[in-house]
Amino acid sequence: MIPDPQTTQLLYASLIGFLLGAIPAAYLIAKAKGVNIFEVGTHQAGATNVYRRVGRRAGLAVFIIDASKGIISIYVARHVFHLEGAWVIFPCAATVIGHWNSPFTKFRGGDGVASLGGIAVGLFGWGSLAPAIILTLIMGVFKSRASHPSLWGGLAAWITFLIVIIMTSTPESDALLLFTGLTALSLAILLHSVMFHLRHREYFSHDDGEEA
Repeated sequence: MIPDPQTTQLLYASLIGFLLGAIPAAYLIAKAKGVNIFEVGTHQAGATNVYRRVGRRAGLAVFIIDASKGIISIYVARHVFHLEGAWVIFPCAATVIGHWNSPFTKFRGGDGVASLGGIAVGLFGWGSLAPAIILTLIMGVFKSRASHPSLWGGLAAWITFLIVIIMTSTPESDALLLFTGLTALSLAILLHSVMFHLRHREYFSHDDGEEA
């Protein structure tokens, strides 16, 4: 039985997660190159938009930083505030929300896909490797051959992840519960992306909108 954490532990861990997520890496790196990322491409502060509108190195740097947000938030939750089990999902969710609505950029951001990848690594370590490879391969192979390659790649990665969890977890493990939380975050990010697309169709008329 996992003990309930103190409310202050949960709140502080979530606050730090939010502040980590709010670090506007895409905006700052693009700005250093003379580009306002909120005025070009998909108008989102994500690794993909920076990759396309600023450059490959800049996009890779944003991806690494944004993914690190998820990893660090979990480390802080577990090792500083001693959260266990599904409680760590709360700081993870706060990290994604911070990425969506950074107070440092007038509550604008990206979808949080890269941060979600970091969260998956932080929660499951090497268990997230196979899904990541599947996602990368599908997006690479089908990027110019099919609509929404990240959607199909994400679905295949999710199925792979579920198989890995079922095969490697024990009855005493909380892996399946954590995976359920990760799935909920993934669905929230998907919904956030869809809603942004619907509100700003004009941004995607000449861009496929795969955002991170």
